[in-house]
Amino acid sequence: MTVLITLTWPSGFEPSDIDAQVGKFAGRWLMAFRSPLVGSWRQEFHRRGVPALHLVTEISGLDVDVVSLRFWVARAWYEVVGSGDLRHLRAISRCEMTP
Repeated sequence: MTVLITLTWPSGFEPSDIDAQVGKFAGRWLMAFRSPLVGSWRQEFHRRGVPALHLVTEISGLDVDVVSLRFWVARAWYEVVGSGDLRHLRAISRCEMTP
């Protein structure tokens, strides 16, 4: 199944070296899957100057519904970024599965 995911940074996140932070957090988040993801990603910047990562990947052997996957994705990203802001936990903007 194909999974489309968008990861966003919390409000007030303004690192001095955004590129290094994107790589660090994205790498940690991908490691949380505990299995390799094959796909592609794109980075774009919001008007407030922080990045959003868009990931398209194939996941096989995953028996989970989109609500559970969305919760896992949001929770893992929230923990990796370490914002401590519950609004950020709820703000993951996209997680969709297609057959």
